[in-house]
Amino acid sequence: MKKLKVLIADDEEFLQEIYEMILETEHPCQFVRVANGDEAIAALKEHLDFDLIISDYNMPGANGGKIYLFNKEHQNVPFFLFSAGELSDYPEFSDFQSTNNLNHFFSKPFNENTLLEATNLIQKKVDQMNSSSL
Repeated sequence: MKKLKVLIADDEEFLQEIYEMILETEHPCQFVRVANGDEAIAALKEHLDFDLIISDYNMPGANGGKIYLFNKEHQNVPFFLFSAGELSDYPEFSDFQSTNNLNHFFSKPFNENTLLEATNLIQKKVDQMNSSSL
């Protein structure tokens, strides 16, 4: 099983830790944490090998929508958006599911099992890509 490289963009350190703890129960992971959207975009420019982006919507600097749009135009890495609102509240996500079928929206509070199920699909895809390149 290949280690997943995950970018976590959230201004709440407590939530960053929760995402890490949940994912690490089933997946080997390497995490890069950032506290705002501007740092997330900088990390995406610097590292081209992320397997997953976990992002809050409301953060200082660029919001989750700006991170999503940047990602969509560049790497199109699977994107998990966490928000207390609804996906339809954010017009920049109108093509969210069609852009990448592994994208997933989580309404806060979120279900841990749903997060793991969505991550399992990404792990499966990463492992398949990794085994086909050997």
